Amino acid sequence: MKALIPCLCLTLNFASANCLNAQGPSYAKDVRPFLDKYCVECHKGNKASRGVKLESYESFISASRKGRKLVAANDADKSLLLNCVEGTGGRKMPPKKASKQPTAKEISVLRDWINAGAKDDTTTKEPPILDKDKQDTEKKAGNAKADPVATKLLADSRAARAQWEKFPGFTADVEINFDGKVSQGVVKVEATGKVSCVLMVLTGRAEKLDGDAEAWAKRQLGSIVAHRIDDSASLNTPCAFSDGEANHPLGRAITVLSDELHSSYRVRDRQIIVVNRQMKDSRFSITVLENRTNKEGKFLPASYVVHYWDTKTGDLEKTESHLQTWIRVEGFDLPVTAQVITATKNLSTRNLTLTNHKVGK
Repeated sequence: MKALIPCLCLTLNFASANCLNAQGPSYAKDVRPFLDKYCVECHKGNKASRGVKLESYESFISASRKGRKLVAANDADKSLLLNCVEGTGGRKMPPKKASKQPTAKEISVLRDWINAGAKDDTTTKEPPILDKDKQDTEKKAGNAKADPVATKLLADSRAARAQWEKFPGFTADVEINFDGKVSQGVVKVEATGKVSCVLMVLTGRAEKLDGDAEAWAKRQLGSIVAHRIDDSASLNTPCAFSDGEANHPLGRAITVLSDELHSSYRVRDRQIIVVNRQMKDSRFSITVLENRTNKEGKFLPASYVVHYWDTKTGDLEKTESHLQTWIRVEGFDLPVTAQVITATKNLSTRNLTLTNHKVGK
């Protein structure tokens, strides 16, 4: 009987080891340290690369990208995370140039964890790691108090923009060029800022209304006009500085408090250089490259760039480059040209040209 006891103990130990192995690697002991070591530096918070967040189990376990799950429990080969780590998914992560690279054994552990069900065995849930920008934003949204210096900085920059005082409206001839397709017509801007226009396609003779060109022209002119009759300079908008950096090349970073569009700005030399706003599914950032001054020393936009991102993935959706010129007519700075070059997978160029301006008509 005594001889059987060591054998029995050995059998129990072996069975126990097999049971543990059947459970697969541990998320808390194996996978979490792996992600922290090789991935989280670039994949966390609002600035996560390509919108892929790996700072916590909850941030990635149900996430997908372009229809593919990051982690497909029980099927490692269909998991985008593992495909990238192994270099079989079209993109190697970490990049080959990264100084730290996972070993074959570490990758094998990740594969086994996914095939075992990708369970979270963490006893005490770790708080998600937030990047500095997100921490700053959340702090300002909940705790920040209005800074009179920041508030005045934004107010002064708004007041420095050229505005149309007692605007009577105007009419002009207009030409639209959509990548070579030309339309011409007339445009009317009312004193209220309402824009109406009628365009005809040029094919040797005027043939038909061009709906797409007309709609685009109304949107562009509507935006241009709205910024010239904007009364925001009279508003008292409470703001706070986003950080303590006073020497940023684009100016001081300012956050607007209690703003549903999460607006923030950079202001330099009495000019709004950057505007950031966020909607439900996208966010955009306007960066001014050049302003010009009018007769009164007020600023008119000459060149700026707009970037649009998908809020869910973080992917850059498109970029627009804007060029604008102006003419002085009876005391009003009126638009002459507006060019928009849009970059997605291809480039598209649209021009709007106004001539024969008549104020108050």
